[in-house]
Amino acid sequence: MRLAVLLAIAGCVLLAQSGSPILLEGKVTDASGKPIPGAQIAHISDSFDRSAYVETDASGRFSSQTSRPAMVIRKLGYVSRFFRTDSPLPEPIVLETAQPRPVCEPVTIPGMKEVFEQTTEYTAASETITTADGPRSLTNRRGPFWMYWQPINELVWTSVEYKEVMYASYILDAQGRTAEGRYWRYFGKIGESSQYQDVDKAAAEIFNLKMDGDCSKKPQP
Repeated sequence: MRLAVLLAIAGCVLLAQSGSPILLEGKVTDASGKPIPGAQIAHISDSFDRSAYVETDASGRFSSQTSRPAMVIRKLGYVSRFFRTDSPLPEPIVLETAQPRPVCEPVTIPGMKEVFEQTTEYTAASETITTADGPRSLTNRRGPFWMYWQPINELVWTSVEYKEVMYASYILDAQGRTAEGRYWRYFGKIGESSQYQDVDKAAAEIFNLKMDGDCSKKPQP
């Protein structure tokens, strides 16, 4: 299964790289119609730094080109929008205000095993469960040199379902499902992130419970 997912990713990237560049143009506003300047048009190149995206101008407009199959429009404090680049963009592109992330009761997952790793760049804690596909892990990495502040491009590009919120607290929460029914999630900011990938729906639900906590209960004071 993992090989199939990797082959699908490689095929998607190869197809995107071999196609002609697509012109991306649009205007980003909030729900009231007010332009949103500084919104990122992200995952439109192979880079992973600031050159990987363009930003909307003072009037909320953007114009760029890409040969990549999907993109995300995000802005601090808003719910992000995901688009396939071979489909027409709505006019305008409306971003809804993000609600504060709820604080829920932490949970302990029976049978979950935790392993720690220390490097010169970060500290990692992997929490592993046994699934129908074998062991799968939810990994938290943190450190002053951990710079992965968004999901990797290949996960975004191969997703057929995608949702993302960029909270006002600078935390980015993105998750998706591939055409093969594999799930992934990235949750973090510069200096720290938690993520899993290539898992089935049952494993994703367990990891999400661990990441979000039990929101049916109020956290203990």
